Order: sequence, then structure tokens, then C-alpha cells
Amino acid sequence: MERHNSRDEETRQRDTAREMEKRGGEASRERESRLERQTEANFTYNTLIQGFCQSGKLNVAKELFQEMVSQGAYPDIVTWYFDGWVV
Repeated sequence: MERHNSRDEETRQRDTAREMEKRGGEASRERESRLERQTEANFTYNTLIQGFCQSGKLNVAKELFQEMVSQGAYPDIVTWYFDGWVV
């Protein structure tokens, strides 16, 4: 049976903690990047939906809303405000 001294164990734990911290930072940056892309997509879709609603082209606005959802963009509070015009 192999014995580990306490210094080896401390080093292993410290290395493990650093690796976990590093991975957590990468995941955090990925989440931030995804949120930024989502926000940009929502802004674009919301602007277009609003324009079509205001110009009376509700069918086009509804199609655009459906496209938004099918493309994986999640409607936000602004989208739902306009969706009241579309439905």
C-alpha cells in the first residue's frame, strides 16, 4: 500500500483547487458570452417585431416571433409586451 505524506496531499489539493477555479472561470466567461449574444439577438428581434407591429403588419411580426423562438432566442419582457399586439 502506498503512503502519501501530508505535503504531497496538500500539494494535490491545492493543484485540484486551482484547476477547479480555472474551469469555473472559463465557464463563467462562456455564460457571459452566451448572455451577450442572447441580448444582441433579442434587441434585434424586438426592434423588428416592434416595427412590424407599429406598421400594422402583425402577421409578419408573428412570423418573426416564431422564427425568434425556433432559432433559440428566448423572449424577454420586451418581446412579451409586443407579443400582446401579435397574438
